[in-house]
Amino acid sequence: MLLDAAIRTGGPLAVAARGGLRGGERRRLGLERIDLYQFHWPDYGTGTPVEESWGTLDALCHEGKVRWVGVCNFTVDLLGRCEPVRHVDSLQAQLSLLSRHAREELIPWCRANGTGVVGYSALASGLLTGGFSPERLAVDDWRRRSPAFQEPKLSQALALVDRLRPVAGRLGASVAAIAVAPALAVPGVTGAIVGARRPTQVDDWLAAGDLQLGDEDLAEIERAIQETGAGTEKAPQPPGVSR
Repeated sequence: MLLDAAIRTGGPLAVAARGGLRGGERRRLGLERIDLYQFHWPDYGTGTPVEESWGTLDALCHEGKVRWVGVCNFTVDLLGRCEPVRHVDSLQAQLSLLSRHAREELIPWCRANGTGVVGYSALASGLLTGGFSPERLAVDDWRRRSPAFQEPKLSQALALVDRLRPVAGRLGASVAAIAVAPALAVPGVTGAIVGARRPTQVDDWLAAGDLQLGDEDLAEIERAIQETGAGTEKAPQPPGVSR
């Protein structure tokens, strides 16, 4: 069981963790212990030192309420501040063909420190599935407000998807599987989080776990990224927080 503490500005991480796991969250889930408990975003709003918040998760581990603890969307600086307090078991970082910032510093730090890496948004909220069409977005769909779904990034991403189709055809795989596989191939990455609304969508990308991309395949995909200008090297920004 993985539990993500979706902390928002206005409440310290430490208070949220105590209130959740010591206040009956485990009982509601029917669990004696949470396997992996993660902070979903750093605390940008209260000024609470991350060492204090991380110390609370260390205490929850010692109390037997949590097996492993991790973080999501943390910087290398924050990871380095957490590590002396208690080992960071996992980092959840945005990682896809369209979001590549984690490859520069985050994943190498995790490899050097024995921290597992789980990439999220591997299909970029549907953009890389091979079946996305802007016309399908509802008026109130949050993706309409996302920079990735606005021009020119939208057209660049769809151009990248078209470049993935020949690779998919050559390897006998779906476009979705081809899009997810490169994230899994990054040294130091433990796994990827991929969403689905229907069972057939799971079937589309499930083969990515067994797909072996050769050096030429990866080089072709990298060229497609560079030539289309798709994606970004910037880290994701927390919702509702300017910094």
